[in-house]
Amino acid sequence: MEGEVELEIGKERFHLSARESMFIPRNVEHVWAAVSSPAQILNTYQPAGKIEEFFQVLAKFKELPTREQAINKTYTEEQKIAMKRLFEDHGMILTGPPLTVQ
Repeated sequence: MEGEVELEIGKERFHLSARESMFIPRNVEHVWAAVSSPAQILNTYQPAGKIEEFFQVLAKFKELPTREQAINKTYTEEQKIAMKRLFEDHGMILTGPPLTVQ
């Protein structure tokens, strides 16, 4: 919606600007990172599956690493295990590390 993002879907990398869109097929590994600030995205899930419940649980998640911990990879092993379990409980696989942009 606003700004620019880098997006990696499977093994392909894309650069998206404001008002561009990208389809991410179900069960395909993907990650994105803001290139500009601010960067604002809109996600649409169809069918929604367990994603609404995932975000409700995530909002209350005590072991959630900070943005800085994720970027610098300074999260604890306990945080990593808890996050992987949270994703798996909702039908997703957490992979990493976070996407870096130049």
